[in-house]
Amino acid sequence: MKMKLLIIGLLVIAAALIVAPVTAYTAANITGNPTSVISVSITGGTVSLFLNPQSSPATNNTQVLTVSANGVGWTVAASDNLDASKNTTTKGFMSESDQYGAYIAIPKNLTAVMNVTGQSMTGATGGTAKLDSGGVIETGTAAVSDTTGNVQFSQIVNYVDTVLTSGENYKIIVTFTGTAG
Repeated sequence: MKMKLLIIGLLVIAAALIVAPVTAYTAANITGNPTSVISVSITGGTVSLFLNPQSSPATNNTQVLTVSANGVGWTVAASDNLDASKNTTTKGFMSESDQYGAYIAIPKNLTAVMNVTGQSMTGATGGTAKLDSGGVIETGTAAVSDTTGNVQFSQIVNYVDTVLTSGENYKIIVTFTGTAG
């Protein structure tokens, strides 16, 4: 009888093992690190400067710079990229343009380069760029989201700067470039 009970017990255990669900375990290890990114925009429209050697330098700070960056050490630089077929010898200078806004092939230029200054703002330290070489006007000290600050354009006007004919103007196109930290 003991043998019979032993066999029945073994059969019950075997049946339980056959019926019992099999469980498997595995895990997925997910890792990631955000890419450093920056978004830069400038608003305020066309800047007009009152160019008068008696009240030099001419300044305007109506442009607003907006920056979003997810890291530290980001920068915003200002430069004259010689856009719109601007003569290469005029880098950084306001140059003569016709009544339609096109640069003159062999232009008159103001005698001083333009400076662009970024105002210190939340999460950034401001700086000044001379547009003949370009330079950093904002350096990020923190991650920022839609932080804003004014940008000042400053142009020295000298008595030797040529007065242009009617309809012509001095102009410069300033390019702003954001670099993620």
